Amino acid sequence: MSGEEIKQKIKYLNDQIEFIQNSSVVKFILNPKIMSLQSEISKLQKQCPHMFVNHICSYCNLEEHEDEDSGN
Repeated sequence: MSGEEIKQKIKYLNDQIEFIQNSSVVKFILNPKIMSLQSEISKLQKQCPHMFVNHICSYCNLEEHEDEDSGN
């Protein structure tokens, strides 16, 4: 899957999450559908070719993290 395809799929999944959250009366209980959509986003982020701009991937919106062990 290309970076652009991942970007489009993640946008679609985030739109679905937003729709569910906006149509839900209860905001503080995690909806199983939202959990499923977020899991799918996570899987897409793992296969993304990443193109970081200002420490955010322009395809999947993943934050670029410095190696935590590099400071020790």
